[in-house]
Amino acid sequence: MACLCMMVNRLNCASSILRIACQIQPAVSNYQRAMVARKASEQRRKKFLRQLYQYGRMNWSWLLAAALLVRFGYKIIEISSSFPNLFQGSDLLASSWPLFILPFAVLLILVPILSLTTRDDKRRKQLLTQIFEAVRVNAPGLLLGLLFFIIYFVLAAVFNRTDFNNDDVFFQADSTTWKLRLADPTGHLMSMRAVHPLAILFLRPLTFGLSLISGVDLFHSLLFLLAIIGGLSVFLVWIFIRDAVGSTNYSFLFASIFGISTAQLVFNTIVETYIFSSLLLILFFVLLQKKAGPAWLILTGIGIFGITISNLVQVLIGLFLTDFKIKRTLLLALTVVAAAAALNLLNKAIYPPSGIFFFPADYGAESRFFFRPSKAYGWNQRASLVGSDVLLFSVVAPQPFMQIGHQEPRGRFPKFNFMQGTRLSQYTGSGRIAVWIWLGILGAGAVSMGRFLRHERLSALNRFALAFLFCLAFNFSFHLLYGSEPFLYAADWSYALIFLTALSLRSFAENKWLLAAMVALFAILTLNNLSFLYSLMHGLSPYIPSNL
Repeated sequence: MACLCMMVNRLNCASSILRIACQIQPAVSNYQRAMVARKASEQRRKKFLRQLYQYGRMNWSWLLAAALLVRFGYKIIEISSSFPNLFQGSDLLASSWPLFILPFAVLLILVPILSLTTRDDKRRKQLLTQIFEAVRVNAPGLLLGLLFFIIYFVLAAVFNRTDFNNDDVFFQADSTTWKLRLADPTGHLMSMRAVHPLAILFLRPLTFGLSLISGVDLFHSLLFLLAIIGGLSVFLVWIFIRDAVGSTNYSFLFASIFGISTAQLVFNTIVETYIFSSLLLILFFVLLQKKAGPAWLILTGIGIFGITISNLVQVLIGLFLTDFKIKRTLLLALTVVAAAAALNLLNKAIYPPSGIFFFPADYGAESRFFFRPSKAYGWNQRASLVGSDVLLFSVVAPQPFMQIGHQEPRGRFPKFNFMQGTRLSQYTGSGRIAVWIWLGILGAGAVSMGRFLRHERLSALNRFALAFLFCLAFNFSFHLLYGSEPFLYAADWSYALIFLTALSLRSFAENKWLLAAMVALFAILTLNNLSFLYSLMHGLSPYIPSNL
């Protein structure tokens, strides 16, 4: 009996142990699963940090430039807000917020339409994949264009006025006159010089169309259009250099320097025609790079010629030097001129005060813009001015001269220029450092380009580089003769200067020392050109009525 009880007790103990073991087993399994999950999470975190480190190590230059640009944009808003009679952010947003929603609304409409019009599920998925892949591949350039769009829009709101006549204030630009032509109901009654035969026909409908679609007033629609053109120009510069050289870092830095250059900061933010010409010239060379069909080249050429007839020379230079087919070049020139002549007659019918570019009598007023040397100011001084504008002032801003003009009935107004009599603007502080770095980059580019020509002869990229060199030479020669203030035309050549320099140094695209020098140049440009913009705001502010 005692043995039986002992066996029962042992069985009870074994049962208890088994029951406890069964209770412990799920807890152990849960603990093991938690440890496995934690280990997997830690591995994912380490992998992400490792990938992030590798990405930062490979792309440090453009990431740093992007951070500097964000800071530059913040300082632009901060400085602009310190002049409340020039800029009030809340009023600007209240007046123009539908314009910012418009691009997203277009995307929300287009993507479903594209999906619905593609019946095959496989093709629909391919289309959406291609769209997302295009955004991913071009993300750095899109980010850059967006940042500059914001900067240009803020500055456009500062420097363009409805309560002040801005003509001849900034480098002899006719800002108010062009504002009325492009964004005023009575603008069609204003005269138009023959050197801009189709500008009002092409640009005025853009402003009115944007205003009609968004419901925003014409003035703010025009400012938004300027900023879009500026951001798109920067993006296309990034596209061209990236596709030519194959480096995101290199193309981002050159496009950033282009976007923050003096020429772009001025002419993307005041109402004039030059930035539209610049965009189309950049687009023309991108189309040449992509080997676009003749129809696209002709349409772009008509736009370039229609806005400023002299820029047709740059189109022909680019077309001829990139393929050396003179027959093709002459055919494009004849087609562009013939089509522009027909459109010019249409423009005359719609806007009667406009000039006709093939009537010599309509160029009579242009004689006042031709340079006439004197004993006090001869060809040497003129060449020094134009050379400084082409190579230096269009990128690194010197300190501008400010004079006080007087004209009835507008009264007193400031005038900013980079020349005063025989004197040229000078560099001070950070500008001196920036201009020396820029000169060093230009010098290295000249040496490198000579080596490329010696070893590669007339390769495809060398032909593009020669085209940009000849475009610069044309602008220098032309503005030796034409233009009271040559910097007014800087947007017509600044793209060529950036492209030529980028192509000349392409063999050093991944060289850390060149990238470091370009980041340093960009960092100093953010300081120097910000100081330049502040001097413009500070000089303009006393003449603007207070809105408070």
